[in-house]
Amino acid sequence: MSLWLMLALLPVGALYAFATGRLALSALRPARIEAVPVIMALSAIAHLIASRLLGLGPVLALLAFWSFTHLVALPFVARGVRPGGAG
Repeated sequence: MSLWLMLALLPVGALYAFATGRLALSALRPARIEAVPVIMALSAIAHLIASRLLGLGPVLALLAFWSFTHLVALPFVARGVRPGGAG
């Protein structure tokens, strides 16, 4: 994947990471705010592995892409978790 394509896809990747995080949290009942960073980190690692297996680019570029998109989405995913564990 070219650098320009990765830069162009950053907003799409962040939206995708947000949706992935919300889906993962919806599977956890009750959703806990403490779980959000762990879920997002595991999601970024899983996406990195899948992207690398598909040969989409160099490891460091993919790591930067997925890390950035998941970090951008992290506060928005966490905002959706209500205090007291009722996500």
